[in-house]
Amino acid sequence: MENWKNDFENYKTASGTNNPKLDFDYLNQAIEIDAIRFTHYKIKKLFNVKTIIPDQIKSKIIRN
Repeated sequence: MENWKNDFENYKTASGTNNPKLDFDYLNQAIEIDAIRFTHYKIKKLFNVKTIIPDQIKSKIIRN
């Protein structure tokens, strides 16, 4: 919860370039990790489609 609070107070926006290397700080925010994890799970469950997850955060999203 503290991570979320910090992320909201110091939110980093995406670069707008669709380049995960430029968006490292944005993608690694706890609120973004949770949002991406939730979306990935729901899209897979509802439509049986896998989403593309940037390599920088893949280990934080996919849990074995």
